[in-house]
Amino acid sequence: MNPNSTGLPRRKPPQVQWAVIHALFVRNLSAQFGQLRGGIAWAFVEPLMQVLLFTFLFYLRGRHELGNIPIPMLVITGVAPFILFRQVAHGGARAFRQADALFNYRLVQPVDPVLSNGLHHFVFFIFTLTVFTSVCHILHFRIEQVRFLELLVNIGLLLILALGLSMLFTVLLTVLPEARRFVPFFIRPLFFISGIFFTAESLPSDIRPYFLLNPLLHATEITRSCFYYSYTSHGRLDFIAVCAAASLTAGMLAMRLNHKRLLQDD
Repeated sequence: MNPNSTGLPRRKPPQVQWAVIHALFVRNLSAQFGQLRGGIAWAFVEPLMQVLLFTFLFYLRGRHELGNIPIPMLVITGVAPFILFRQVAHGGARAFRQADALFNYRLVQPVDPVLSNGLHHFVFFIFTLTVFTSVCHILHFRIEQVRFLELLVNIGLLLILALGLSMLFTVLLTVLPEARRFVPFFIRPLFFISGIFFTAESLPSDIRPYFLLNPLLHATEITRSCFYYSYTSHGRLDFIAVCAAASLTAGMLAMRLNHKRLLQDD
């Protein structure tokens, strides 16, 4: 590495970008939790409330298992991946707007806040899922296995899928700000068709292929199979990988083609 004018080694572009993303990541943590009582515990409120609500509704109907999975774990393995997807896909544009003042610095690029937002929510997904499944284990809800590597690959592909959509939404909301009121309507229906409170096996065979066009349902199915070997999973990693690659390619291309517009509007 060639030294710069200060005598320090000149960092390569990937190292510079990682340093920027890390700084934005720390900034996001401080902004989200620095002013809240209870700090990091506040991040558990939304998933915890959803898990408790859906578990209670299942118990009211007399259901304690579905697809050979205890209801609390069924809900956790559905809610957690969906919240990760929603927060990354929908939160990137907000993170981009919040970082507008930083674009005066040459090293900060429009994609950096989007990637930082994804890293932020990925870390909290791992933390939340670990805590929730540990509590279920302590409460003696059956867990048959934990396939860490497959789970990590599955969630990694889901994260890439969400990042691609996040980039597309960031460009869309910059070029067409009026779309801000319509973007949530794209994500909300996915809540009901992504397997949060049903399994693909429980669907009628004639409509199951249509539901399986949704990569989020594949991610949910694989997440459950990573904890239960007896679970009949219809999820496919290769399908999620194709969707993730298409999403990321489209998102990066959109940001590349609109790079100047993104900087000028902010």
